[in-house]
Amino acid sequence: MKLTLLSLNDLAQKKARQQLQKHLDVDRNKIKKFCQKYSIRSLAFFGSVLRDDFRKESDIDVLVDFEKPLTFFELANVEVELQKLLKSSHALHLVTLPSLSPVLADEILSQLEIVYEQAA
Repeated sequence: MKLTLLSLNDLAQKKARQQLQKHLDVDRNKIKKFCQKYSIRSLAFFGSVLRDDFRKESDIDVLVDFEKPLTFFELANVEVELQKLLKSSHALHLVTLPSLSPVLADEILSQLEIVYEQAA
């Protein structure tokens, strides 16, 4: 039974990755440099950008884990630069790990497509 669950999870993750590539120009090398510049431990997408229901009015949900807290202005700068990097006209919704709603955390964390994770 465990193998079946893993296979289904792998299939879902593969589909999410394909949807992300379909909707966004994600250059993982540029994302890596961006994350290193801003001391980001991990950056992941979630929400409709990973599904078939992504539309022109949809936003892009991004979960970011920073090494250290940022000021409001630093966070705004990260958001603007990431928007440019993704070359997308969609609104960007940047969510930091500490600000993640406990009510939605399990659902969001179960559907992440991680595009950068700092080496341990």
